Amino acid sequence: MIHNQETGARNSVEKITEIFREETGCALICGFDRAHHQIGAASDSNRPAGFMEAHISTEYKLALNTKKPLILISDAVKLNGAGKVCFALSVGFGNGSPLPQPSGRYNIYVNDTFCVSVRNVNYSFYWRGENGGEFAFSMRRCETAPPYTGMTLSPLIQNEGQAAFGIGLLTANAELIQDGQPAKITIEAVSNYQSEKYIYVSTAFGIIHQSNIWSALEILKTKNIRQSSGYSVYFGDIHTHSGQVRERELDEGCGMGSMNDNYIYAKGAGGLHFYALTDHETQILPDYEDAYFALADTHNKNGEFVCIKAFEHTSLIYGHRNVYFKDEAKVINGLTLPTHPHELIASLDGYEFFTVPHHTSSASHPFNTALLTEKDRCVEVYSVWGSSEYCGDFPRGVSDRHDCYWVSDILKEKNVVGILASADGHDGCPGNAQSPYPKHQHQFHFCGSGLTAVLCGTLTREAVYEALYNRRCYGTTGAPIILEFTCGDYIMGDEIFNQTTPPVFAVSCKGTNSIKEIRIVKNGSIHYIHPCCSIHDITFTYTDENYDGKDANYYVRVVQTDMESAWSSPIFFINA
Repeated sequence: MIHNQETGARNSVEKITEIFREETGCALICGFDRAHHQIGAASDSNRPAGFMEAHISTEYKLALNTKKPLILISDAVKLNGAGKVCFALSVGFGNGSPLPQPSGRYNIYVNDTFCVSVRNVNYSFYWRGENGGEFAFSMRRCETAPPYTGMTLSPLIQNEGQAAFGIGLLTANAELIQDGQPAKITIEAVSNYQSEKYIYVSTAFGIIHQSNIWSALEILKTKNIRQSSGYSVYFGDIHTHSGQVRERELDEGCGMGSMNDNYIYAKGAGGLHFYALTDHETQILPDYEDAYFALADTHNKNGEFVCIKAFEHTSLIYGHRNVYFKDEAKVINGLTLPTHPHELIASLDGYEFFTVPHHTSSASHPFNTALLTEKDRCVEVYSVWGSSEYCGDFPRGVSDRHDCYWVSDILKEKNVVGILASADGHDGCPGNAQSPYPKHQHQFHFCGSGLTAVLCGTLTREAVYEALYNRRCYGTTGAPIILEFTCGDYIMGDEIFNQTTPPVFAVSCKGTNSIKEIRIVKNGSIHYIHPCCSIHDITFTYTDENYDGKDANYYVRVVQTDMESAWSSPIFFINA
């Protein structure tokens, strides 16, 4: 598509817009001809930091705490009967500081009509909004400084921890556009806390024909949904907290924001495929249970955004477990009356559910591996608390840890549990959590806040629940890494019985950035490390010639150069 197949010459703007319209039904327009004079962003025109090699360029940086919007004026829009318009932008996102910053969102309007909310990312991503609004971001350049250090990218971007640049495609319904006239694109920053994170836009007059716009088009067409082991991969956050206590929306609870606001962020700026709000019992009981679970039904829309009914069962004695329901749900109080795991299970007799213990080694509320039950289908390996895989993993997170109860200890004991990750977010930003200053100040991270990936045939509540229950899932630090881990016809989460020959594993990973290494972990200990030489996409096989025919489990750990990671659920070998 970049070049004319007959002549070999680069396609013209006219030809590219013609091809684009044939594939999408959208009129393709350069989304940034000039900036409006009312602007809340910092600007500079001396050596911009963007991804395009443009001779004439100006960059604009809109921080999350900026009160005035950034207003852009597009080229004149020629609809020619198109039902939608797609604006091409040179765009980026940055941290603005060597230290992690609070999260928020950017609301984008076209001719004063709201279209979509986006958030800071350091990888390619897709958001769905309202009024036909969509935003696809194709990350073409990512710069990452070592932890606690900053870098200078341009006179406007200094002392920066991490910044990503690329192509943004913003779509809007044609009814919002006046044919033959430029469109006004307004970007509004929204954050409840002081934050240096920012969205970046630069002028790039040749973006349509001089950049690889097709990479962004692919994200727009597929909605960034990719495949693993014959399934579609969907990403969700199934561990977050609101600030609402029953009907009081006053940030009196463990987290921030109302229950409803958390759902709205999750499916909007969070860009999640599925979500579970897991408030503590005391925020729900004694008389708000029906309204709490009804929110999941209200926001659930199969095929677009799946909501799982859940709550966090809290016990300082027996550890914290999240309880996830297939459909009908009930809250059991473990705070005022400590509930043994077996009592919890008995109290939910008649309901279809599973449980997930988390921050297993945290000294304030550790999870004793001796208390695992048949309902503990997965464990949470990563959240805003940091990594729970093994002692010493990631030099950040909560320092007060026990020297046991790690996920690696659970698997060393040959327990059959899957692996997932989620935020345990408290800031009202599901899928994108960084701690708010008023609460849980330790929960700031250089990586994301944790996501769970499920391998599903369809995006429905039943299919997501089934994938989680059967351990057909994996966890990431927040980046949507695509991971495949198989042994013959078996995939992550499966049990293989009575195998005596050395197992042959196949690993495939599509990173969101360059991959440093991939580890195969056997029975909770690193067994093999495959160097990846900083490439983004890798496939390899490995045979364990030391397999002795005894019970064993294997999982994969991906480590990227930008510190983002992924953990597969294990494949289990069970022998009589």
